[in-house]
Amino acid sequence: EILIDETIGDATGGHSAGSINNFDTDQTSEAISATIVNVESIDDDEQKLDLIDDNWSIAIDTNVPMTNEVELIMDLLKKRRILATLSKKSSIVSNFIRTNQLLIKVNKTLNNDCKSRWNSTYILLDAFIDLKPVMMKLFNEKRTLSLSQVQLDKLAMIELNNQDWDFYPHYIMY
Repeated sequence: EILIDETIGDATGGHSAGSINNFDTDQTSEAISATIVNVESIDDDEQKLDLIDDNWSIAIDTNVPMTNEVELIMDLLKKRRILATLSKKSSIVSNFIRTNQLLIKVNKTLNNDCKSRWNSTYILLDAFIDLKPVMMKLFNEKRTLSLSQVQLDKLAMIELNNQDWDFYPHYIMY
């Protein structure tokens, strides 16, 4: 047995706690060995996590600084909102989207979102993913439609390239 005297110091010099605790050395060694086992299992778990292959970072360029990612997302959202507004204000664009939407049998519409509500933005972005073939066809055939020069310029300004279409579902929707 080990005898431990606990004293508590104060400004007057110190006084005895009034009790002496008796510790069994077997219980103490069991507690120490249990602590060592827990530390070793934590190290094993960390090593196992290091062995996991992160294939997401292989397919996606994760070296983009955070501010650039936010700027890209905001730019894509702005383009989507402009296109949704254009489709509501232009009967030619609206008819084109509606006609091609019926051909591919997608029951989604482009509604303007409320910027402060995430679910309306999600619905807008989800509709764009489902209507991707229609949007690509709109951008490819924009010169054949009877649009004004201002509308053509606006469509050219918000046209999405392949990198935008690839970036869009990975960073925004998941």
